[in-house]
Amino acid sequence: MTSQDNNTVTAAGNVLILYKDMTLTADKVRFDRKKNIARAWDNVTFRDKDNIIHASFIKINLDTRKGLIRDGKGFYKPYHYFTAQKIEKIGENNYILHNSTISSCSGEVPDWSFRSDKARINYGEYFTADDATANIKNIPVLYFPYFIWPIKTDRESGFLIPNAGYSNEVGAFFTPKYFWNISVDKDATFGLNYYSFRGLQYLAEFRYNKSRKEDIYLYGEYIYDRDSEANKNKRWKIVNKSNVYLTDDIELRFNTDYVSDFRYKRDFDKYSMVASENENSDDESENYYINEMRLNIYKPLGNLYIKYRDEMEYFDRQEGFSKSHLIKQPEVTLEKNFMDAKLFYIDYHFDYNRIKKTNMIYQNEEETSFKETTIKRNNGYLNLYKPFNLKILTFTPHYRQYYTRWYDYSEQFNVSQTDDGSLLKLDQEGNELERYIYNIGYKISFNEIYKNYKYFKHSIYNTIEYSQTPYLNQQGIPDSIEDDRIEEEKRYTYTLTNYLTSKDWNLKQSFTQGYDAALEKNQWEPLETKINFNYKDLTHFYFENHYNYEKNETEYMENRLRINYKSFYAQTEFIFDKAVEEEEKNTTWQSSIGVDIQPFELAFVHESYKKMDEFSYNFKNFKTQEYTAKIIYNSDCWSLGFSYSEEEYEEIAKSGTNIDTEKTLFLIVKLKGLGGAQKEILSGK
Repeated sequence: MTSQDNNTVTAAGNVLILYKDMTLTADKVRFDRKKNIARAWDNVTFRDKDNIIHASFIKINLDTRKGLIRDGKGFYKPYHYFTAQKIEKIGENNYILHNSTISSCSGEVPDWSFRSDKARINYGEYFTADDATANIKNIPVLYFPYFIWPIKTDRESGFLIPNAGYSNEVGAFFTPKYFWNISVDKDATFGLNYYSFRGLQYLAEFRYNKSRKEDIYLYGEYIYDRDSEANKNKRWKIVNKSNVYLTDDIELRFNTDYVSDFRYKRDFDKYSMVASENENSDDESENYYINEMRLNIYKPLGNLYIKYRDEMEYFDRQEGFSKSHLIKQPEVTLEKNFMDAKLFYIDYHFDYNRIKKTNMIYQNEEETSFKETTIKRNNGYLNLYKPFNLKILTFTPHYRQYYTRWYDYSEQFNVSQTDDGSLLKLDQEGNELERYIYNIGYKISFNEIYKNYKYFKHSIYNTIEYSQTPYLNQQGIPDSIEDDRIEEEKRYTYTLTNYLTSKDWNLKQSFTQGYDAALEKNQWEPLETKINFNYKDLTHFYFENHYNYEKNETEYMENRLRINYKSFYAQTEFIFDKAVEEEEKNTTWQSSIGVDIQPFELAFVHESYKKMDEFSYNFKNFKTQEYTAKIIYNSDCWSLGFSYSEEEYEEIAKSGTNIDTEKTLFLIVKLKGLGGAQKEILSGK
């Protein structure tokens, strides 16, 4: 390091300059102390916060951060690479680039990039360029008069990658979308779906993370469908999954997934910004929808729930369709569990329901029938119980008393009155019906029995339960909501559970046997056996069997096995459910296999079904429900692949129900930094 005066310093060989949050290294540096300007040559590296530029020469004012860079190669977090023959640094975060490229791929010749004679970088904002070309390696493939690329660390408003393609159902389609970053805790997305056969569909989505326990989510779609096969042209979908606290103990909650008609999901769900979320149990069809609003008030002595709920479900018919509505307008519930009354614990529940049940059968506009039933109900129970710790076991007896009153019934009650005391009776007076009924029982939970072996621990738990509800003739009682029917039972249940745990694996095995002495036949309930086994992250196995040994048959069987080994996985699921009444579909079998060996990812999924009169491991004669094949090539900065699927479905139309197969080919594209999409490029029946 030399200096001819007290101002200019020249340094050579592994030169390092540290200034505030900047670092400059080079083979040779000349530094002007008065002007605070550094010039550096050969193997230059300039670090500014988290950003890095390598160059052959740099001139930089360390105060203003303005300067000139030649033969620059830069990297901006998280994954933006750029090059330029000449870079003018015109501010702390602003650059003008000459003969430049930008990409999210590293390397001398990136897999893909955008090139321009003149461009601008505003760090934390955008890379913009005039007369830009998109290049694969060094080959230009697309031209852009103006190009903009976000290089932001925070999310920003802007247009999203649109979907486009062709389908036999909707024709050619194009779906532009715009993302609006409203603030740090809320955003929205707006979109349009243009279908050449059907018209223009409007889409909107709003998200608001109001607090740790409050979220607002709204989504809507609307289309005037000029080629509708449903019973209307104005078609829509609404989703509302929100909860807000009006005060610390008063909550308003929404749960809505609702559509205008019986064909909506089939016609438009795969083109939606948000697929339908069916949070219903397995026995409810995919044509089940819900609209619910609830006001919850939480207090120490009880919780009050005021709920409006509309349950809608569509059913297939040979001609047209049928629709059922169950509307609770409203349901008011007051309840509390685990109240400590010193001598015992108390659970209580009281509810008021005003029910309207509507059934509609639609064949065509001229042949449509309605049936409406209304009723009001007061219902409640009081449950008393007390656990007694008896050293080797815990004994918990309980007594539960129910009271139910139905009135303002649009039809007529037709019941047999009974009076077996004040706690068990059925009493009708005009268009009013009262019921008193109770349940008694106990639970015995034995303490853990265990032994530590050399390589694992074995634990055993035994549980015995008894529940008795006396007989009450309830024929003719309405059956629309929970606790309308309370059947007689004298039920004994025994459960044996084994836990085996070690460092690398664990096994849970349980047997549950029930016996109901109140039944005249089939008193022994099916023996339920469950096994759950895990070995590290390599193997997961689940087995469940419900065996009715009075009939000497399996009523339910479920098997699942998944194996992971390095980049390979295989999974299979086999389910038999004799209670399923849907034709030919009481047995399902799904298998999938995949491998992820970079740079390739391959997967195959096959779903099939058949009908079995009795369970057997017979894998012959299954009918294909759906299969999907996928192949993707993954680079460090891009992915390209295809997905092909064939799915059998029941098409509900005005003319009836048809079974058809839909074949769809998807193109999967992802560019690091710009996002990606799975786009339907071909669809047919």
